[in-house]
Amino acid sequence: ISDTEGEGENRKFDAAFTFLPGEKLELKGITYTITGCALKADSESSTDKWREYSLYHKLYGFAFLTEAEGHWMLMKETLETPPLAHVHAEMFTWKDKQFYLFNKSRFRIQQVMGAFPGNVFDSAQDTQVSDFIGPPEIWSVEEHNKGFTWYHGEYIDKKEIARQTNRRLPAKRGIGPAEPQGN
Repeated sequence: ISDTEGEGENRKFDAAFTFLPGEKLELKGITYTITGCALKADSESSTDKWREYSLYHKLYGFAFLTEAEGHWMLMKETLETPPLAHVHAEMFTWKDKQFYLFNKSRFRIQQVMGAFPGNVFDSAQDTQVSDFIGPPEIWSVEEHNKGFTWYHGEYIDKKEIARQTNRRLPAKRGIGPAEPQGN
């Protein structure tokens, strides 16, 4: 995540949040209120960081907008999940679509602001996350001391975010994990 040109260890990370609690965003036809912002980082990397926005709608509940290297994904916690055996798999099929392991890491929370569902610090110090992709969809499972939490999401085109703000958005780098081809 960077607004500065460069690659690898030399690139800079701008920790500023694009959006703040109380602001509204329309995503997939639903107008959410941002309740919280979190800056997360891979526990084993000095450069892999991302921003996560906690969103709320009184009818649809909580969702999460994640931004990493200028790529955006809308995620929702779900109880309808792939079988638990897939947590440690390299690939699984869900509703006739294949999802491949893209990343497995542990993360830590570096900065927060606002309100979140649950206690963001409760298990975040030792949470392993596995991301499975089948663009434009993504499954993410967090394995923590209380069990597993599954999230299902999809890639959000940067244009959908940009049309709602005059702020400068983080520069898009490379291909996003769930980015569809030709996007």
